[in-house]
Amino acid sequence: MSKKNIAIIIAIIVVVGLGYWIYQSTPISEEESKEETKDEVSILLEDLKQETKINFSEIQPVEIKWNVEKYEEIEEVVVEGKGFEAKGISSEQYNNVELFFEDKGFEVDLYNVADGTFAWSVGYKKDYFVCTVIGRIWLDEEGMPLEGDKNDVEVKCGKGDSSIEHLFSKEELIKKLFAEKYNKKVAQVNLSISQETENHVRGGVAFVPGGPGEEGIFLAAKVDDHWELAFDGTGAISCEQVEKYNFPEDMIEDCHRTQTIEIKNGDEFSITLEANPTTGYQWELEFESDFVQLVDRKYTPHSPEIIGSGGHETFNFLALKSGETEIMFSYLRSWEDKPPIESKFYEIMIE
Repeated sequence: MSKKNIAIIIAIIVVVGLGYWIYQSTPISEEESKEETKDEVSILLEDLKQETKINFSEIQPVEIKWNVEKYEEIEEVVVEGKGFEAKGISSEQYNNVELFFEDKGFEVDLYNVADGTFAWSVGYKKDYFVCTVIGRIWLDEEGMPLEGDKNDVEVKCGKGDSSIEHLFSKEELIKKLFAEKYNKKVAQVNLSISQETENHVRGGVAFVPGGPGEEGIFLAAKVDDHWELAFDGTGAISCEQVEKYNFPEDMIEDCHRTQTIEIKNGDEFSITLEANPTTGYQWELEFESDFVQLVDRKYTPHSPEIIGSGGHETFNFLALKSGETEIMFSYLRSWEDKPPIESKFYEIMIE
């Protein structure tokens, strides 16, 4: 080979190598990155294929028919998604498909379960994923199962954002908020709704299997087409905390207004409340003992000569250190398992 040809070959190699280096070094635009990144539904289906070792067909666009409860009736909606199928798989392989969704944290949606002797369908939900798994047993000409344990399976999945919240009932969406907030599964959240409008809900919540601190009341409101928890817990409801949600008055009639007391560290201060111990009701306190100390409490009747006339109770406190703290008063009968008939809430600002 001549020196001239060798030089040409070297020049070509240098140019190709330089071009490849420039290509590798050039930042990928956001749009190009999106094109190269597979969507979440495709990734989920490919994970299913890899983990179950089932020879599924190619992933194709599909429509998913999904049942939702709306105003105590079942309505069918259509979700755009992707899916694939496999034919002639064993019962064990089919079971592995269902185990895959369970292991990924999906929960069965009872409105999308159809049981049959030779064909069936199971709907799964997680976050904004909805998936259906359809199974069929191979039958002979007489409609009986063929020997050899052969089944077909079809899997369809779709995912969206808040735009598909209509696929979930009001109760399901609120359960989802609790599951996310307290790191629970949706199936562990039990709700009882006592009052509701189209955009507001009040009720009770309990976590399975239960235990101390595992239940309380809640307020939820729909804001910009999505649900938010306005309040949850066992304490008193602050009017200021929930007023931005525009709840109906009868839904938050037991809320309380926060009162602020500003004092200096080392000073004493008093809070006086109406009371009547002859009724069996008394004020119970909750406060942080690091910040304030209850010095004493004293009841003074309005009319001592009249039995049962009522009066007021004064609570004297001492500020122990600078900072912000709270004092909550609950008026109740200690032997009754009922919520307080009145609550008072004070924010203490200690300089």
